[in-house]
This record gives sequence, C-alpha cells and structure tokens, in this order.
Amino acid sequence: MTDYFAKTPIRVPVKFVEGKWEFLYGGGLPIKPGTIGDLIVEKAQITDQKFLALLSRKVEYKMLKEGAELLIALAVRAGSELSAELRKHLISPSTIQLGTDYFSVPRSRETRFVKVSIGPPTRRQVQQRQSADGGVWLQAEGGRTKGILVSSVFVPDEISKQPLDSLNHAFTKLSESYEPWRQAHTGSIYTRALYQEKNEKWYPLEVLRTAATAKDEHALIKEHWSRIEAQLMLTYPTSSN
Repeated sequence: MTDYFAKTPIRVPVKFVEGKWEFLYGGGLPIKPGTIGDLIVEKAQITDQKFLALLSRKVEYKMLKEGAELLIALAVRAGSELSAELRKHLISPSTIQLGTDYFSVPRSRETRFVKVSIGPPTRRQVQQRQSADGGVWLQAEGGRTKGILVSSVFVPDEISKQPLDSLNHAFTKLSESYEPWRQAHTGSIYTRALYQEKNEKWYPLEVLRTAATAKDEHALIKEHWSRIEAQLMLTYPTSSN
C-alpha cells in the first residue's frame, strides 16, 4: 500500500466573491485550516502593480562559491576498458556519505562518481551578470525556485585541460569517456550532479532546485532560503492589522 495519491495535489476551481474564495460551482471550500496552495490567476486580474512586479521579479542567490566541488554520477560498467588515467578518478559510493535524497531516483549498482569543481564565469556570463564571480546560484522568481545557474566547470585533465562552459557540457564529456556504451550522452544534472552539505553528506542538485521544501538536514539551503524569505518580507511587507 502507498499513500502517494493521498499526498498528490488536486486542482480546485475557485472564484473570488465579496472578499473570499468560493468553489467555482457554488459553496464554500471544505479545506482544512492552514492549508497552503498555489493561486493561479491571469496577470491582468492583479490590481496592485507593485505586487505583480514582486511576483514577476527574477533574482539569484549564491549557494556555492567558486572552487566548490561537485560529484558527477556515472554508470561505469564492469569490465569497461578504461585507461588507468581515467580509472584513478573514480570514486565508489561506499567511500562517501550519501544523503537520503540521493536515492529518490533509481540508481545503477554500477554507479561511480567523478569529482569536478566550479570554475570562473564564462565570458558570456560576465557580460550578462556584470560580475567576475564564479559559483552556483539558485534562481528564483516571485519567491519560487526556478532552477540553478553554474559557472564554468573544471573536470579531470584527461577529459579537458580547459574549464568547460556548463555543467551539462561537463556531464556530456564525462559520459562520453566513462559511459561509451550509451547512445546519447545527456542526462539531468539535477539528479546526476551532487553537492556537499554542511553535514558532509552529498545530495543531488535537485535538492537545491526545490530549496523551499528542504528538510532540517539541509542546513546550507535553509540558511539561504531564510534570506530569500526575509528579502520578500522587506520588499512587500504583510499587513499588521
């Protein structure tokens, strides 16, 4: 038995009538007090333009600094004809601490890791962001996380002696060398790339992307997410009535 469907959100059509929300087809909403959900409306129906600007505002919050290390998960088949130079970079899952979120998606028993590090920003990133800082940024819009931005990435010299221009590019190059049996060398960096938390455990970048739902063990995220919420409160304070 599973409670998956009991936890799955359901869409409830509503209408705003005389200062309160009602079921679109009549009557109140039989929902528990304190229930949290998302309200989806047309932008033209928002009467406060400052409020609309806040909801539409895109911001970035730096989560990891230049030089931070990430682990890339690769399925290295037994008997793969890899050179000694490539094999020396492989890290076994048994030698590191993996957070529970790592197992949220199926993992091959042949999974091994290769360490990469965050490099300086690319020329294009410098022009776009007007900053020479490298790192990993959490991108948010209206207080909701949208994705992550990573500057250039250093990989082992056997893969590339020059920093690669994105984490996706780094994963592709690593997959070509360590997973030659794959027809396509693409994958989700959110599940294939891991960052290290303050508890020294490694978690998928997907945890960063869904920062608002982070658990207590994600101290790094909680620290930054509290700043995001504080910034929203300062920008658009709630009524004190």
